[in-house]
Amino acid sequence: MATIEDSDACFHFGVERIKKIHEEGLGAGWEPFTVVMWLEDLKRGYWYKFKKDGILEDAKIVTGEPPEATAVVYMSSDDWVGHHTKEVDLAEKYFSGAMKVKGDVVVLQQYQTYDSYEPYYPPGHPKHKK
Repeated sequence: MATIEDSDACFHFGVERIKKIHEEGLGAGWEPFTVVMWLEDLKRGYWYKFKKDGILEDAKIVTGEPPEATAVVYMSSDDWVGHHTKEVDLAEKYFSGAMKVKGDVVVLQQYQTYDSYEPYYPPGHPKHKK
């Protein structure tokens, strides 16, 4: 199980990436949506609210139970961190049944459009560089 600190570090990295990559025009024509990446083993997740054209309006850490969203993606903290380190493919996890989505799967595809091509290693990862 990945730590809360590493999971949160991946969230913060992702928020900055979304803000930066949107400047390149990604998301044009998208309708507003919300997505929650819910880490079942930690009982916490990451909620993102996008306005029209894929503009990130808000993002926050949520605990307890996943809030309502256009899509809630249920996964483990290892999968969340592994997704950022490029050691886990979320689409593969979804199609194998190892990860489930409640709501509109298209939203997961839109969210994944913001993924980095380069791996991100949070501070607790053995490959993390300071």
